[in-house]
Amino acid sequence: MHDNFNPIIGMMNGMDNSILKLTMIAFYAIVSAVWFGILGYTSYKVNGVSIDSAVEKVNQATQKGVDVARNTAAGAVRNFFKS
Repeated sequence: MHDNFNPIIGMMNGMDNSILKLTMIAFYAIVSAVWFGILGYTSYKVNGVSIDSAVEKVNQATQKGVDVARNTAAGAVRNFFKS
């Protein structure tokens, strides 16, 4: 693939070709897999935090709505039996 003529020894250097193949595999396969893995893990953690806070806000709003409905119903029942 990338065999080079070595001017000092006067022969083709096959080791350079092996090193170049190994480097290309490392950069194109291994490093990219690690990079996407780190990005995926970070995204998972960030989404987990944001989803937890969003669920907590929805839970609080729902609880407020239930409290308002309960108080309104209790007031209506009290007013019904007073009259």
